[in-house]
Formats: sequence, structure tokens, C-alpha cells
Amino acid sequence: MEFREPSETAEVDIAEASVSATPNGVRINGSLFTAGDLSVRDVRITAADAEGVEPARPEPQSYISSLSGDGTGSFELTTALADDRERIPLSVQYRTDGVERTTTVEVPYSGPRSVPPVQLSSVDVSGSGTVSITGEVANTRGNPVAGVTVSVVDAEGVSPGTSGEFFAGSIEGGQFTPLERITAEVTGNRNTIPIELSYSFRGTQYSTVVEVDYDNPNASTGGGSDDGSAGSGGQASDASLPEFDPGSGGDSGGGSALGGLPMLVGGVLVVVSLLIGAVVYRRR
Repeated sequence: MEFREPSETAEVDIAEASVSATPNGVRINGSLFTAGDLSVRDVRITAADAEGVEPARPEPQSYISSLSGDGTGSFELTTALADDRERIPLSVQYRTDGVERTTTVEVPYSGPRSVPPVQLSSVDVSGSGTVSITGEVANTRGNPVAGVTVSVVDAEGVSPGTSGEFFAGSIEGGQFTPLERITAEVTGNRNTIPIELSYSFRGTQYSTVVEVDYDNPNASTGGGSDDGSAGSGGQASDASLPEFDPGSGGDSGGGSALGGLPMLVGGVLVVVSLLIGAVVYRRR
């Protein structure tokens, strides 16, 4: 991989970084390099002290023991990012020749700021007019959620059918529960169906609307859904109510269950495709 020299007078800079949305904010996986033959130690990376950005669990900071000019050091951290920010400033503290120094590096990102922890999986949509929807409801986090309800949203060209809602109840962390058949009445050219996922966590209610892909036999070719939204891996989401907070107790294994990384669900290793708006950034 070809790296460019550190910008201006920086001694430590970004070699590459990938950014993806998670329930707690955005996760940054990246690497740093140094200028020339410079060697540094005790490298600590955190979100910079700036408006609209702050450290977040489960990895509010990252540490690299040493870094020299002939190699790179990898890091991973989670950052809460405001909607109006298109760059993520990172504070890099390090020691060289016994002197502590700090520099700020930036990673560009304009994707989603978070991904809800409750997701649909293995969705099957079939029928014309009266459309049946089945699949599974997944809790991608390490902590349980309660009162999980899946329902069809009343929108232009779509309305709940006779079985327009399913109550899934509580779902343990990292588990699936079957989504029993719900129905929607679809008219016109819609090729997505809005589904609301509502749930509670530690007494706080949350709600997310996802657009599920639908192969509508009446839809014109080449068109999107009537509302212009498009699914990512079959779903596009629009969260409402408070931003999800895993609580002060942390989250066991929450980081590994997101961003398309393998997770253990019901004893089976699966890949959860939640890399919505993932961005890969490389210095050249």
C-alpha cells in the first residue's frame, strides 16, 4: 500500500481508515504511520475535543505501544458524531525522545451516524396486493431488549393488512426470534415496504422504520420506491425517539456484532450485514 508523507509538519498521521455506523455512533478502524525514521511510543488515540464529536463506548480510545517509520500501527475506536459533521477529528498523543506531544488528524465521513440494534434478517416478501412478510428479528447487541414489536407503517401506496403487526417480546443479546407472518396492502409502483421496529431498553422506548425491498410485479422498471428511499442489504433505516444508549453497564460483545463482522447467534456463526454507509479512506 502506498502512503503519502505526513501533512505539513505532522510527525504522526493517518495511513488508512474505514468508518462504519454502529448503534453507539461510528466505529473507526485505521492505522497510523510516522515521518521518516521517527519512532514514537505510548500512542493514544481518542476523539478530539471538538463540537459535535465525543468518545463513545465500547472503544472510546485506542492505544499503540510503539510506532516507527518503517511500519504502521492499527487502532479501533468508537465516536459519537453530530449530523452536521463531515470530518472526524482524532487526537493523537504520543511520546518521542522523552517528550509528550499531541497532534490532530482528521478522517472524512458523511455516512449514517448510528445503526439501530434491532434489525430484520432473512426477510421474505411475497404476494401481490396483499403482501406477506416473514423472517427473523435480530438483537445485534450484547444486552437484551424488551417489548419488540414489528408493524407495517401506513404510508403512500401501502397500509397494514389484517395481520399488520407482530409482537416479538423480549430478545436476548445476540439472538434471533422468528418474525411470524405480517401482511401489508400494497398499491401502485412501490418496491419497498416501510416496517416499524419498536422496542425498549432499560425503560426507554425506541423506534426505527426500515424499508424492506419488495419485487412488485406492478412496479415500473428501473424505479425506486415511491418515497425515494433505497435499501442497504434489503433495508434502509430511519430512527426516531432517543438515540440508543447501552447504559453505564457497557455492552458485552456489542462491538463484534456490528459492521458486517462475524457474530455468534444461537450457536451459529453468521455475518450481520450492517455496513450502512461504510467509508474507506486511504492516504496517497
